[in-house]
Amino acid sequence: MYNTLSSSLTFVEIRRKIFTDISTIGELWLDGKFYCHTLEDAVRPLGVKIPGKTAIYTGDYILQITKSNRFGILMPELINVPYFTGIRIHAGNADKNTDGCILVGRYDEKTPNFISDSRAAFEPLNTMLKHLYGMGTVICSIRQIGNVKDEREYTNRPTY
Repeated sequence: MYNTLSSSLTFVEIRRKIFTDISTIGELWLDGKFYCHTLEDAVRPLGVKIPGKTAIYTGDYILQITKSNRFGILMPELINVPYFTGIRIHAGNADKNTDGCILVGRYDEKTPNFISDSRAAFEPLNTMLKHLYGMGTVICSIRQIGNVKDEREYTNRPTY
C-alpha cells in the first residue's frame, strides 16, 4: 500500500470534519493519501477540558512508537500534547473507547459517533507507522477542516 515511501520525514494528517457533542469524526491521511476515518472525543473551546471527553488541540506533534502499558504492545504515541499524556492512535469504535486518543476505522453516516472495522484499519497502520518511525521522523498534524453540515459530502472511503 505505502511500501514505496522512502522519505525520512513522514506526515500523518488528521483532518477533523464532523463535530458532535459526543465525538469528532475525521480522516487520517498518510503522506498525502487517504487511509481511513478517525474518531476522537468532542472538540471543546481552548482551555476547556473534560477528562475522558475532550479531543486534543490542533497542532503538529511528533509521533513515536512506544510500548503501551494499557495495551501491552508497541504502538503510535503523540508526544508533548498540551494538557494530555499517553495520547495514542489505536483501535476502538466509539467515544467510550478513547480518553483523548485517536481511534481509526470506517465511518458510515448511518451510525453517527461510531466507526467500524477498527482492527482492520489499525493493525496494518500500526505496522506501517513502526516501519516509517524506524526510517526517520513522523509528524502527526491535527487539523480542523470545519463543521460539515451535510454528511453526504463526506465521500472518502478507507483504502485498507
